[in-house]
Amino acid sequence: MKYSHKYSLLILAGTIFALPAVSQDAPESLLPPGFDDPAPPPPEPTPETPDASNVAPPPVSQPRDNPPQPSLVPSRPEDSGPNNVKSTSNSEQNSAISEEDEPLRYIVPTAKRRSLGVVGVINESQGGFEQSIFKERDGEYLTRLMKSLKAPFISRWGTIVTRRLLMSKMAAPNGVDGADWVAERSWLLLRMGESVNARSLVQQVDARQYSNRLYKVAMPVFLANGDLAGFCPLADSAARKTDDNSWKMSRVICLSLSGEQSRATSLLNQGRRGQWATGVDYLLAEKAIGAGTNGRRAVKIEWEGVNGFNAWRHGLSIATGVKPPERFYNISGRHVRSWLVLAPMISVNDRIISSYAAAAAGTLSNMAMVDLFASADEDEDTNAQTRELTNLLNRAYTGGLEERILAMNALWDSRDNEFSRYSMRVLTARAAAQLTPSELENTDIDALVSSMMTAGLDIQAKKWLKFANVGTSAWAQIMVGTDIEEAITSSHIDDFYSQDNSVSGSKTSMLIAAAAGLNRFEGNVEEVSDQYDVDILKETRWSDSINKAVKRKDKGAVILLSVAGLQGNSWNKVPAFHVYNIVKALNAVGLNAEARMIAAEAIDRA
Repeated sequence: MKYSHKYSLLILAGTIFALPAVSQDAPESLLPPGFDDPAPPPPEPTPETPDASNVAPPPVSQPRDNPPQPSLVPSRPEDSGPNNVKSTSNSEQNSAISEEDEPLRYIVPTAKRRSLGVVGVINESQGGFEQSIFKERDGEYLTRLMKSLKAPFISRWGTIVTRRLLMSKMAAPNGVDGADWVAERSWLLLRMGESVNARSLVQQVDARQYSNRLYKVAMPVFLANGDLAGFCPLADSAARKTDDNSWKMSRVICLSLSGEQSRATSLLNQGRRGQWATGVDYLLAEKAIGAGTNGRRAVKIEWEGVNGFNAWRHGLSIATGVKPPERFYNISGRHVRSWLVLAPMISVNDRIISSYAAAAAGTLSNMAMVDLFASADEDEDTNAQTRELTNLLNRAYTGGLEERILAMNALWDSRDNEFSRYSMRVLTARAAAQLTPSELENTDIDALVSSMMTAGLDIQAKKWLKFANVGTSAWAQIMVGTDIEEAITSSHIDDFYSQDNSVSGSKTSMLIAAAAGLNRFEGNVEEVSDQYDVDILKETRWSDSINKAVKRKDKGAVILLSVAGLQGNSWNKVPAFHVYNIVKALNAVGLNAEARMIAAEAIDRA
């Protein structure tokens, strides 16, 4: 493909994977006492602290033709280790890590030690937020808010702004240990699908400063990336401090990776006697040990009879070149596809299969997706279906005018579900932006504008306004998604509704919510809401929380509460009053661009 070197693989602002503990037999908990207990009830609200019970909007049900599937991410990262594991007693733990296995101690000069005062990856000049964004805020409330979020979010732009927030260099809020705050941020990133970014964040903390919570989060983060060497600097201290069997097994793997096969074998035998891991979990560890320096173990992994999947199985499989059955990933959440597409050891064909969900979710940018397809074009093992898509993409970016339009239409029509179709809009964003509006006066431009808006190309989309008929989807997206100052009237809403073929007029509801939230509606909001039977002014605990956050000028809480209103598996299930409050709140705290992108996305995807 001609564009293979033009577009570099960008993972917007850089990118814990844990799977449910479902074993072949009856699993035993890896957790120390107390971690399986229900979370304590939220504190009573105070004038300075929003009601923590307000953080989650009403549950978003799945469409009937898409039955609920088991999530790959439990509520706790501790559930991510081997399933067939029995907890060891203190005496067994002491014998498992004997004096002769005492690790080398590395002393980091004081000048080189990193502080927990401010931790993050990007600063304001790189798209991050101010360091003080959570300073002096209620850390207990924020921690519970983040834990309550069910990711991945339905909104691509909700994911993008939340990623920027979590990756920003920032101080921890009041009452939260710095390492624990990094843990919560990383844990949410991974649930969103941001495995690479989650790893980048946990690596910002020196090993000597890890808390137990961060140890428990770091393990599934490294496993999500298939990065076995990544957890080695932590393995010794984590095994001692957490009594976590997955950390004990990781220590065996790390000894092998460092060439100490005899010690690794000895410790592996101890692990087998102590039943740190059994069944396929043990075999995967043995295979990882055989992959180490001078390793000579030939281990065959049999998946027949294995009914569960977890981080251990995923991470060790992709790290050792073992491909788990597709059935495990088919019952996984959409975020798993993001982890797969970001794993460089996965084949290009398999990464492209996962790229559709990742792009729709916001984990994969337009340029990253184009670059991925370009690499497939250069790969001899690319299958015929992917080869056809790469050829279409090549024509969409480099062909003549008519050829480019036909190629883009073919790409948009090539997928058979909402997420995949939307991902094709992401793939063609810059191809659409290259077109000159005057050349296409009689062309249906709804998909073209949608494609541009997926990548935030609002300046290019704005040029199409005079060619977009009032009441069309393209017109609506431009009116709310760009910085145009023209007002939207009741007459405009009527025109839009007359062309709205969405279920129950959901796109019209989103247009009313977006226009009112951006303060661009000219007329009586209550009257138009009543006319179209959409209560955008509905008040709930969640709406009260986000409005209180606006009054406090708490930009960070506004972002987190915004994505709390964008949970679920379908835009059709997102209430219009959520969009109204989200757009209004983001706009009020200075995030106008983000508000506009979510407004346009809501209209496009409802």
